[in-house]
Amino acid sequence: MLKKLKQVDSPHIRRGEHSTLFMLDAVIALLPLYVMAYIYYGPRALILGGIGMVSALVSGYLCDLFIDGRINFSDISAAVTGLILPLMMPASIPYYVVLTATLFAVFAVKLPFGGTGYNMFNPAAAGFAFVSVCWPDKLFNYPTPMRQLPLNLVIDEAEITFSTSVSQLLSSGLVPDIDSIDFVMGDFAGPMGVTNALVLLSCAVYLILRKSIKWSVPFTFFATSALFVLLFPRVDTPNHLNVLYELCGSSIIFGGIFLLNDPVTIPKRNLSQVLYAFFGAIFAMLFQYYGAFAQGVPFAIIIINVFAPLLDRYTEALLQKIRRKRLERTQNL
Repeated sequence: MLKKLKQVDSPHIRRGEHSTLFMLDAVIALLPLYVMAYIYYGPRALILGGIGMVSALVSGYLCDLFIDGRINFSDISAAVTGLILPLMMPASIPYYVVLTATLFAVFAVKLPFGGTGYNMFNPAAAGFAFVSVCWPDKLFNYPTPMRQLPLNLVIDEAEITFSTSVSQLLSSGLVPDIDSIDFVMGDFAGPMGVTNALVLLSCAVYLILRKSIKWSVPFTFFATSALFVLLFPRVDTPNHLNVLYELCGSSIIFGGIFLLNDPVTIPKRNLSQVLYAFFGAIFAMLFQYYGAFAQGVPFAIIIINVFAPLLDRYTEALLQKIRRKRLERTQNL
């Protein structure tokens, strides 16, 4: 059944070389985030990343055996999923939560659709959403940075100093008391890999220069999110601080770089991609403002994934109409 499914052209398929390029560059771009997580929280951050990557790779290889009867060692997409997931979680998260998220991402999101290149939803976003529902008390409880965490399988929360995240403060109508420099450097409580805006933007520049992603997608996502904040501020602070708090204090920047640009789930057409980023940002901000969880970007990504084929279909129809009109004008002349 799965082999037959893979023979059918899918609106989510991308050129294999572009997908491989993105995945390899994504791994490289994710490494600085783990360096910063190590600096802020100690070796536990690296162990979480190792668990995510190894479990995702092994699961991906098992999927290859089940679907094709052989392992495709050149496919490292599962490794990217496994590295992304822990970065969206607190460094104090139990190891089994990361393992559960990666297993769900591979076996429940990729396998049923036929494996790599055929999944309808972003596996990392779906894996995060699943464990968010299962363990919200652990997933949105953030340790204070610059304190090395113990390596225990399950940390005794009495041993850790936790802090309220920026997203949680804003949801309560409170203004974060964080220095702007610390904000840009990510020295505040939050998911271990999504708070350092300076490093994240450097990762985006790297991926754009490598042509693994198009600048228009994250730019549209960030600009739309910023405009939303300017139109609907949650706290009474200057506009630039409101934008800084909402974008840098959440997973907006991380999601706009590593989740939104997944070569499997993003639309094909340039116009479709811009619209995809625009509506994705609207959904992300709505989840951030009114959602039950502190990190709403993965849920927004899952929703906008559904509309990717429709955006391609309708933009293609629009472009065909424009071409026909131009052709008619040329012929009339």
